[in-house]
Amino acid sequence: MMMENIKELRKKCQPPREKDLERFGWFMAYITRFFSIYFTKIFLKLNVTTNQITLLCIVLGISSAVLFSTGKYYFMLLGSIILLFELLFGNVDGELFRYKGGNNPVGKWIDSIGHYIVEPFTYMGLSIGLYKMFNNIIHIIVGFLLVQSWFLESYV
Repeated sequence: MMMENIKELRKKCQPPREKDLERFGWFMAYITRFFSIYFTKIFLKLNVTTNQITLLCIVLGISSAVLFSTGKYYFMLLGSIILLFELLFGNVDGELFRYKGGNNPVGKWIDSIGHYIVEPFTYMGLSIGLYKMFNNIIHIIVGFLLVQSWFLESYV
């Protein structure tokens, strides 16, 4: 069976750009979506599952949080790059999900758990790293408040 080209994959796997703009903003709609489809095509050829990509996203997200928490410039920069790949592969797992028909309750559960792990860890890792860099407790306080507001928003 012949694999679709990128244009056909975009039609089949990606939501309309307006929907991405509304939900996630310009970075997701124009930058990560542009690149993600190429990784989707590669992972389709390699027969990688959506759950494997989701678990990769969780590992990348936690890794970036750990690198952020070091407070060392180059580690934090590496953490930022890894976080960009986590965002990119977050798109890929959704695209694979849509390509394969979109019926994977376990995958949806793993994805939601991943978001509840990665996002707060990232905020706290970054705030700890900034505290270590600048020795100002306000970074810890803002990080804690950010995590609290994220949880409140997630439950509302």
